[in-house]
Amino acid sequence: MSGHPSSAHGHIINATFGVFDQTTPWIDRRELPWTELAIQLTAHAIGRKEGSCIVPALFKGTERKKEDAERIDLVMLDSDSGATMDEISTALRGLGWAAVVSSTWSHLTFKAKMSRKVFDKWLSETGRSDTDSSAAEAFLRHRGMLPKIAAGATRTGTDEQFAYFQHGPCPKFRIALP
Repeated sequence: MSGHPSSAHGHIINATFGVFDQTTPWIDRRELPWTELAIQLTAHAIGRKEGSCIVPALFKGTERKKEDAERIDLVMLDSDSGATMDEISTALRGLGWAAVVSSTWSHLTFKAKMSRKVFDKWLSETGRSDTDSSAAEAFLRHRGMLPKIAAGATRTGTDEQFAYFQHGPCPKFRIALP
């Protein structure tokens, strides 16, 4: 989706490319027209969270460290609250922004895990019990999930690090803005 393709059509983007679990130096720096980057951002295989990745920065050295970012031509945002492609596209068009919106590997998943520490703190602050049948839905809404996705959510378990939840299928997208 591009809000106004002409505003970004000739735009050149610099980015660093790699793989999801990269341990080698981040040296694959590319300069791409916005239209070519849009194709790369939207052409992906359905499957596990593996494969290539695009980092919207060029780094001083060969490590992927935020303090070493020396150039950023692209803003990449995640939408994981449950907004649909149409809702996101309408909002972007309303602002007159060009963007590429693409689904993420976890698009339409129905499970979430949150920090156990954050969940326990929220329970304490709100006076809720972890056995409260509406606590999971309220917590997920508190964390930004839209009501239509969080409705009827349940906590399916906890361990020392995480609290696990089940909820409605959640649309998840990455939004790239030049």
